[in-house]
Amino acid sequence: MRINATDINNKQGMFLYINSDDKTDQNDKSDGKIGRNIFGGNFNQNLDINAKVEQKRKQAQKQAMKLIMEAVNKDKEALDARNELTELRDQKVAEVIEGNGSIKSFEEQKEQLRQQYGVAEDSDEQKDLELLQKYQNSIGGANSENFTKEELDRLRELQNAPRTEYQNRVLEINQAQVTAQNKVNKSEQEIRALSAGIYDMKSEQLKSKTMLEAKESADNLIEVTEDEIVGMLVQDAKDKVDEKAEEEKEKAEEVAENKEEQEERLEEQKEKREDLEELLIGAVENSKLKQEIEAVQSVPNSVADAKAAIFNMLEEQGLVADDLKGIEIDLNF
Repeated sequence: MRINATDINNKQGMFLYINSDDKTDQNDKSDGKIGRNIFGGNFNQNLDINAKVEQKRKQAQKQAMKLIMEAVNKDKEALDARNELTELRDQKVAEVIEGNGSIKSFEEQKEQLRQQYGVAEDSDEQKDLELLQKYQNSIGGANSENFTKEELDRLRELQNAPRTEYQNRVLEINQAQVTAQNKVNKSEQEIRALSAGIYDMKSEQLKSKTMLEAKESADNLIEVTEDEIVGMLVQDAKDKVDEKAEEEKEKAEEVAENKEEQEERLEEQKEKREDLEELLIGAVENSKLKQEIEAVQSVPNSVADAKAAIFNMLEEQGLVADDLKGIEIDLNF
């Protein structure tokens, strides 16, 4: 079956021409096609409202998806920032571990030198060295040290006193250890700051509930859109009902006009029929009068001739029997 759809511009709407086969009728002088027309009426209107509904749904889905994607991107940005801080903190932790390893190595080196030089742990040389290291650590900022009065007095004495080779070598190692300790201290401070930032970001994300809020907003958007679609469909149905009512009203008015015209035509026909009846009655009366006149043929010829002349005159004048009522004619002349 071949189906040809032709959009005809008329007030009724659209017609679909359906051709049942590929044959043509030779007797069809229009365009050689066989088929039947199906009224499409409101096809375009139905297509329009369906397209509007589909378009509105797509817009709502697009906006809902935008809300979700914005929330996803926002969470991703927060996660990326938190991961960046976490990665940086891990680097600082690694630096602290490495620095502590260096400090431990420096301590081992100093112990090896003590044993190498044979310095006793409780000797004055070792005690003076430890006091000098404490002072070196304090000046270098590696540790916050407190000194007693006796220690301060001894440091003044050691300031100008010569040092042993063992003490100088240990103080060199200790200076490197001070540098390493400062780096460790700085890294630990950064670790604490980074950890606090990571914690705050996690807390903020938990409070914001971005995805949950976005989903609720998207759901509300879809719900509102569906309500609007229902309103559109209801309004469209009302419009169609009003349009149908208007069409029915126009048809009723047209029927009333046709009825009035028919009544006028009937009245005209009735009047014509009455006129015809009057003419027929007149013709019958004329015929009777003629017959009466012809019936007096037994009267002398002069009277018959007179009657015939009168009858001819009546016919020429178009008079009927009713016109002669009350008129007496004396034929005895």
